[in-house]
Amino acid sequence: MVGGVKAEKCESGLFIQNPDGTQYTCETYLGTALNKAKEGETIVLLDKTLTPKQDITIEKDITIDLNGNTLAISDKEITIKGANVTIKNGTIETSSDKQLKVDSSKKVSTLTIADDVTVTSTNASSAVIQVNDSTNNTEVNVNGIWKVAAELVDCDDGKNLTVNLNANVTGELTSKTALVTLDGGTSIVNVNGGSYSSNKGAFVLEKGTLNVANGNITAAGNHAIIVKSTKDDASALNITGGNITATGQDKYALYFAGSAGNEKGIYSITDGTFTSGKDEEGNKLAAIKIDSKVFLENHPGMITGGTFVGGIVGDTPSGERITIATEASKQLVAAGIAIVTENGQVVVGTTNGNQTEQPEEPTAPESQEATGNTADAKNPGTSDNFMSLVSLVSASAAY
Repeated sequence: MVGGVKAEKCESGLFIQNPDGTQYTCETYLGTALNKAKEGETIVLLDKTLTPKQDITIEKDITIDLNGNTLAISDKEITIKGANVTIKNGTIETSSDKQLKVDSSKKVSTLTIADDVTVTSTNASSAVIQVNDSTNNTEVNVNGIWKVAAELVDCDDGKNLTVNLNANVTGELTSKTALVTLDGGTSIVNVNGGSYSSNKGAFVLEKGTLNVANGNITAAGNHAIIVKSTKDDASALNITGGNITATGQDKYALYFAGSAGNEKGIYSITDGTFTSGKDEEGNKLAAIKIDSKVFLENHPGMITGGTFVGGIVGDTPSGERITIATEASKQLVAAGIAIVTENGQVVVGTTNGNQTEQPEEPTAPESQEATGNTADAKNPGTSDNFMSLVSLVSASAAY
């Protein structure tokens, strides 16, 4: 019995069930059932594996209940067009570039993969969910368990796209570099929980907004999160929680490429735990690497909290100006006054005034106008007025 309806009354295929579960209609093909179903009804699968025989476009609010069975998408695609569609309770298998597509060219569209769904995709070149058009608001909710060979969601067309992630994802990527790449203008990706493990990278931010509130992000073959916005492309990164880890040699939990030094971007780290890999000699890397000194000039006070395993700064005496990640690498990662707290942690803060003199190598900005989420660094003040505080690991941590 499924939803109050005796499924055995239908020999095979699927059936349409009305919202209160009191009526149903037996059908053979998914396309036929979707054409006959009314707004708000549910399509329930009966066969262990159902493979669409034709391309399908869903233009009404509907739920697809896999009923513990498998929807196999091979050479035919399913497109959600101006509709609110939920797929739940079963398995989705994809093996070609004919996968799930979303089209909001005429109306708002929402696709939700429920938390009781397992998604397996062996296609290495195409995202499992592809956004064809996001002219109108487009929302993709990713839950459940995913095993993928390419991206989860294609954000190329991201004019009005929001992706909410709360899934357990394992990626064995070949041609793609990350589980999600934000390169579609104003795309918004929210990492609300779950886990994201990749043999390469996890997230790449070029254009759009990446918000990480919770979850475990782990990358083995690349940096876990890469920011590489160009000068004219504004992007935003907001990290308020989660565990972000890179395990590979010379790979960082959070890596700002040299091209990330634009003034238009807005970046904020208020919490979270960051752990990078080691160098070729086995030394622990700093948790965050910034390849551009200009980046710090444009974004002072970006880091206001978090735990950085291996540190952003090394074993530094209290009161010295910090401009490097480690003495060994001379990486420019954080600028501020180092304070050692009673519990042995190092705190880096950029004050409005009373700055210590900059070291000769590398050079850090003495003053600049803050952008985004910071105050005016040129305005004199006191050391009690911090623009940022960063909680780090013990000052005696080995590098």
